[in-house]
Amino acid sequence: MVYGGGLPHVFLVNGGPLEVVRQYKYVGVTVCSDKRDIFADHYETKASKGRNVARAVFCAESFVGTIPVRTGRTLYLARVDPHLTGGCEIVIDVGGEGLKGLRDVQVQFVRRLLGIGSRAIVASLFTETGFMPIGHRRLILALRYLQYLLRLPPHQYAAAAMRDTFALAGSSQACWATDIRLVLRRLCVGLEGAWHALQDFKSVDDIIAAVEGAAGKEQQDELDRSHRLVLLQGRVNPDLIAEPGFSPLKYRAYLDVHIPAHRKALTRLMVAQHPLAVELLRRRERYRAYVPKPMRICRFCRVHVEDEVHVLLLCTGDAALTDVRQEFSTGISHVIPRLPSMDGIAFIQAVVDGPMEGVAIFARFVHRVFARVDAVPMIIPASARINAVRVG
Repeated sequence: MVYGGGLPHVFLVNGGPLEVVRQYKYVGVTVCSDKRDIFADHYETKASKGRNVARAVFCAESFVGTIPVRTGRTLYLARVDPHLTGGCEIVIDVGGEGLKGLRDVQVQFVRRLLGIGSRAIVASLFTETGFMPIGHRRLILALRYLQYLLRLPPHQYAAAAMRDTFALAGSSQACWATDIRLVLRRLCVGLEGAWHALQDFKSVDDIIAAVEGAAGKEQQDELDRSHRLVLLQGRVNPDLIAEPGFSPLKYRAYLDVHIPAHRKALTRLMVAQHPLAVELLRRRERYRAYVPKPMRICRFCRVHVEDEVHVLLLCTGDAALTDVRQEFSTGISHVIPRLPSMDGIAFIQAVVDGPMEGVAIFARFVHRVFARVDAVPMIIPASARINAVRVG
């Protein structure tokens, strides 16, 4: 490896000269000497391999059809995750650039698996599938490796190296243990004082639980701050989030709807990636300005705001839409005969969290409603239209 000036002498190994290189791979970890981050090439290699494997997984859809979400989750953990976590026991994510590449691969995989676009809020990808954000997952695996080191006999080299790195960290020197401390400080507010606990096996278990809790709280806080994800808010009692072992990162049962088109329609409804005006008109387009929410008028009744609850449960401005809703009401009453009376958002959440048969009926209903929505042009206020300027 090239560090500093030229070598004054040639080193020989087994009679041959030791070659000077810009990068070298040792036990699966690529180290380079010509970049600020010595693990930059390692991050790039792992992200590239993870991306290629993810593409190969979805190439199978041309032979087997749409991959079920539960199956895709298993394939991710078996084929993609090993690349994204490769070397995480040694390569601690102090810098952000390398981790960003790995995170992009993970997010893109989950988006494609769910069938949603790039505008979906990232937190919803984790709270609906149960995936752990890659930064937190890599830190947890590094902490488990630390537990392995703590249980080694003192005379082994790895145990001696661990003692040395803690000694260096104690004197505020850059080392492996210091890197773990920095990442803990960034990802888990309140764990700054857990430095000495890292040297105790059982205390590391508590730190791992705290990292898992921090991952869930971070995603839940992002959901709660969003004004788009109204159907994902209020599902969790705030008092439960602080309880040990609780996590909002769960695999949601509605993702097991068998018909892919129905499942994707329901998923897009839940994560606000649907074709309703309340979502589409919040974004500026090339020839359309931002439209305030009160002006995102329903394309059917032309009176109320076209949002999820109005179109699915309330609007009477279209006969076909009303017929579809009546059919849904009849079907769901057989599955949940005593569905409690509640407001629109709570009703949708209750159905989605209810029996799987009822979820399938609701998913089919959402799919048919969205098909009807796509068939009728959206109302765009004249004040939002931007006329094209002819040049020449």
